[in-house]
Amino acid sequence: MNKTEEFKTKEDVYLYLFRESKHKEFWQNYFNECGFYIQTTTFGDWIKSPFLITHLDKEGWVINGYEDSYVESITSRLKHFKEQHNLWLVERAFRQTFLLTYLQTNAKELSKEAINELIVDIWKDTESPSNEKETWDEIFTFLTPSIIDRSELPEGKFKIYRGGERDGRSWSLKKEKGEWFAERFNELYEEYLFQEETITADDVLFYTNGRGEYEVVLKESSLFSVMDEYKECVMRGSKVS
Repeated sequence: MNKTEEFKTKEDVYLYLFRESKHKEFWQNYFNECGFYIQTTTFGDWIKSPFLITHLDKEGWVINGYEDSYVESITSRLKHFKEQHNLWLVERAFRQTFLLTYLQTNAKELSKEAINELIVDIWKDTESPSNEKETWDEIFTFLTPSIIDRSELPEGKFKIYRGGERDGRSWSLKKEKGEWFAERFNELYEEYLFQEETITADDVLFYTNGRGEYEVVLKESSLFSVMDEYKECVMRGSKVS
């Protein structure tokens, strides 16, 4: 491939990285150890990996030498991660997967409080955690809800709100937050989904306001589903829309 040519397909990118780049041995080893993939969007190709997420521009990468700095950055971050096990060195999109692996390996050496804090902190920093539901379900098996502070939750029965499908874990104590997310998803998917339910503190896995969202994360056993709606409609003698 001539250096003046653009990457036209994902196959071009892989061909360059694994066969033509002066760093081809690095990319081969990095792929085998950590994995990465190329994503094509309307804004061009992107490399998505645990220690680098960036736009793939051949002129910048090959001619202007950006690739050299990216390889140096990945090498440094990966080295420090192996030494410190600092999950904040991992890109957000991959952090929950690394968290699960870390807990599976090290949970016995950590206090329950430390595990709880780590899980809640990573959850707060994760964008759209519902996209990795199975991973989070496994992560939450390491959580100890009984020692988490629930003093900010209302007493008795209280309302929670959500923008999105009913079966999600993440809800809010504030109606306006649920409406905001419903509007956001309406813009993305052209479907306005606003949910309102009544629960008690016993239904809550943990509560956090770290993002200013008054977020209530529900236990798996307390999740609402489409079947709940079906049962309610049958009891009312009405049809499911």
